[in-house]
Amino acid sequence: MYLQVKWSWEKYKNSARADGVELWRWQERTVDSNGNILKDVPEDYGYAKYNKHIDLVTYSDTEYELFTDPNWTRQETDHLMELSQRFDLRFVVVADRWVASLLAHLHALGGTAAANLKTLPPAAQLAQIKSRSVEELKARYYGIVRTLLQHREGPDGSRNHHLVRNPYSMRDEQERKKALLSLFGRTPKEAQEEEEILAQAKAIEDRRRQELAQQAHLLDADGGGGAGGNGLGSGGSGGLGVAGRNVQIVTELFIPPGASSLVDPGLHFQWPAPGTGPILRGQHTLKVVQEIKAGLQGGRGMQKELEKALGETSMGIPSVIKNPTAAVCANYAALMREVVGMLEAKRRATGGGPGGTSAMGAGVSGGPARRALGRHD
Repeated sequence: MYLQVKWSWEKYKNSARADGVELWRWQERTVDSNGNILKDVPEDYGYAKYNKHIDLVTYSDTEYELFTDPNWTRQETDHLMELSQRFDLRFVVVADRWVASLLAHLHALGGTAAANLKTLPPAAQLAQIKSRSVEELKARYYGIVRTLLQHREGPDGSRNHHLVRNPYSMRDEQERKKALLSLFGRTPKEAQEEEEILAQAKAIEDRRRQELAQQAHLLDADGGGGAGGNGLGSGGSGGLGVAGRNVQIVTELFIPPGASSLVDPGLHFQWPAPGTGPILRGQHTLKVVQEIKAGLQGGRGMQKELEKALGETSMGIPSVIKNPTAAVCANYAALMREVVGMLEAKRRATGGGPGGTSAMGAGVSGGPARRALGRHD
């Protein structure tokens, strides 16, 4: 037995058409040696299944009272529903046909309005019809459908419907189109200027990341060796519970949403052991800060440099903590430790003396410590 493919000129139906017209086409048929058809095809047109239409939204006179609008008449609302169903919610087409089709709709309805329109010339009749934007048509249609869903299915039944959960906003749509028009209307010069600004912003971000890495390296070299040295280690009853290399210096460019505007709020103190009685967190924090200051080598000269450096910040590090929460206390001590670490690095770089005031002051006032302190209340 062998198979053979034949083509035949056949008539077919198209269920997507409502006029009942019959068309012809060449159709592939597979038959065997006895002439039996092995591969049959459906009589209906294959692409008819993609012909989808929306159902016309209908409502009673009582339901219409739920969404009455002084800017819309009943005739306009009914005609909007008809056009939306006719053009399958293609609101751009609906807006294009609105004025002329509404005028024909009013003439077909008759009545006083149609009689008054007939007394005017055609151009004047069109001028009497209020034009509608695409956003106005969408807002009216989706507002009606949303109201009918809530009324017919109740709050519980319509709660998960996408039109109820995400109501259409005409204002947001207008702002979106306005922004797109502004974007498309840019001149080549404006586009180039924007690209340059973005490039500068990226360069600033890269520079601050480098500063962050350098500061972390300094803290690691200065205080990562333990409790000795400048007192910045994690040991001791009043020290912080993390090593200096784990302190994250966060600038305003790298602050994640909801996080502290200073350093990592997850830093914790090594509080006194349980059973030692109640403690005052603010006083304990000041004690920790005093130990950090005492670890700065260089005598009274370096202590004066420290006070001067702290005073050169935008708001200064306060001597009293107003809101001694755990995060605030940890940030307060970590910032103090950062400034002390920078002074210690400066002392070592200059050969151990307390000199270099202007350079150190510039480093503190322009670095991440000042940016963080400037945001601290």
